[in-house]
Amino acid sequence: PHDFCLTPSFYIWCENRLSFTGRAEYLLGLKGPAEGLEIEQGAQNRFHLVQRGASHRHQPHAPRKATVVTVETPPWFCIHHSHAEEEELPGGDRRVSVYSAGWKEEGLASGSFLSSWAGEAPDFDVIAPTYYWKTVILVKADGSSAELVAHGLVSGTEACCIDHPHVDPRLEARMLTADGMGSERRACFMSFCNDECLSTPPLGWLRVDLATGETARWEAPRRSGQFAEELVVVPKSCSDGSWLLGILSDVRRGQSCLCILDGDHIAQGPVARVWLPCRPAHGLHGWFLPPDRGVP
Repeated sequence: PHDFCLTPSFYIWCENRLSFTGRAEYLLGLKGPAEGLEIEQGAQNRFHLVQRGASHRHQPHAPRKATVVTVETPPWFCIHHSHAEEEELPGGDRRVSVYSAGWKEEGLASGSFLSSWAGEAPDFDVIAPTYYWKTVILVKADGSSAELVAHGLVSGTEACCIDHPHVDPRLEARMLTADGMGSERRACFMSFCNDECLSTPPLGWLRVDLATGETARWEAPRRSGQFAEELVVVPKSCSDGSWLLGILSDVRRGQSCLCILDGDHIAQGPVARVWLPCRPAHGLHGWFLPPDRGVP
């Protein structure tokens, strides 16, 4: 697993089915560990849900055996989770919905893993498009078993290539109720590449209403040489809305800027830009700078 998420009752992670076939090359220093990983073609993914039990009140340090239930999904590749939701149903069963970024099964045909992320920029010609997924799991009231209810692309994003989905931190590990309480204003924000099912660099940011499937987005002008990085979602102090912070790389200018967007009105674009003294390479989650390139 690469990522995990929480609900009030469970720790959740998805197991991608990989084999480590490059042990000899790794020990000889010929390859890095990721270069030795291969995807098991046709193997089903596994979601593991670990019960978050309360500590022993009278014996807080006593060892406890965790209760784990596992369900399998059709083959795909899970990259990141934006969050998970839990709903208590009449009778005590729990419906858990996990939202994730990942590749379709046909994107795994090469069998290689992260082989195209070196250098100044990824090689998008050989990277599969990333989609936004929803996996629904029903856990029995006694926690003894679970079953897969649904697994597919999130409504409204079926043709969208995206990456790095995030929600307002106030939506994480939250319980939904059967009468709909807690389900209002459930939006997810993510990097947006295109809505043509193509693997391309991210050009802007996308908002998805998880209740309705309605989407809104802002994109940098095409052929402007501007590319978007991962968002950070910041709760507004005066409402339940969100501010969005994202780096936009301007290749022609040779600089990057921190964009600030209103998550409630994302299509209006940045409300402010803070230009940085450099243009870090496109990356995953962030980057490090040497001391002489730091911001004053």
